[in-house]
Amino acid sequence: MGTAPAYLLASAAFRVMHYPHILGSLAMVYGYISSVVQNKPRYDEPEFREFLHRYQRDCLLFGKNAATRRMNERQSSTWEKKVAGESAQ
Repeated sequence: MGTAPAYLLASAAFRVMHYPHILGSLAMVYGYISSVVQNKPRYDEPEFREFLHRYQRDCLLFGKNAATRRMNERQSSTWEKKVAGESAQ
């Protein structure tokens, strides 16, 4: 998808707390690195990747709950326009 490296490493570190502890974290990092080395395509939507990176950065800085709340606040006007447009049809 285009996950940021810092977010992947933080997720892998958090994953150590859950079964299978080390193996799960190593598998995440291995999958990420092998995709980079093989030059596998990422999700080809730069706007989405920018959105994803911003959300992931907020997760690292503020925690997932606060990051989700901030994202919802930023996206609310877009969502409201979309819903209003669909109900007018």
